[in-house]
Amino acid sequence: MTDKIIYKYGPIGFDGTVIKGLAVHVGLQNDDVFVWTEQEVDINMRYRDRTVRLYPTGLQFKGDYIGTVVMPSGLFWHVIEDIGL
Repeated sequence: MTDKIIYKYGPIGFDGTVIKGLAVHVGLQNDDVFVWTEQEVDINMRYRDRTVRLYPTGLQFKGDYIGTVVMPSGLFWHVIEDIGL
C-alpha cells in the first residue's frame, strides 16, 4: 500500500485555483472555501494540474463536480473542476 498525503488548496474563488491530486473534500475555514486533495507520496507518481473554481447554483459549467459548501449567510457555492465553456 502506498503512503499518501493530504494537501489543502485555497481559498477557492471565481478566477480558478490549480490543484494536484484527487479532490476528497470541500469545506469552509473562516468563511473561505478550500479543497483538500489526496496525493501518493511516491515521487514517481505524477498528477495533472486541475483548475477548480466556484460556481453559483443554476450557472452552466463544463467540468466535473467536486463538492458544495453552504456559507454562513446561507449561500450555496459549488466547486467545479473547470474545463471551460
